[in-house]
Amino acid sequence: MRSNEKIYITKDRRLENLVLSVSSTLITRRGSSIYCRLCGRGPLTRRGAYLHLLRVHEQDIGKILREELIRITEQE
Repeated sequence: MRSNEKIYITKDRRLENLVLSVSSTLITRRGSSIYCRLCGRGPLTRRGAYLHLLRVHEQDIGKILREELIRITEQE
């Protein structure tokens, strides 16, 4: 494995951790149902949760992502 490949793997893991962290902030599952953790709305289907998050919480998601990216880059 070349040294630059290790860098990409590390970045991929960080991005994967970012996505998992943000997704766990946005939704929660109770049984087979999905609920919005930002406002408590639910139960939702996967598509319903996706549409709800885009329509209602688009700005909130942007803010959460910015905060997480700043946190990750400060750790480097």
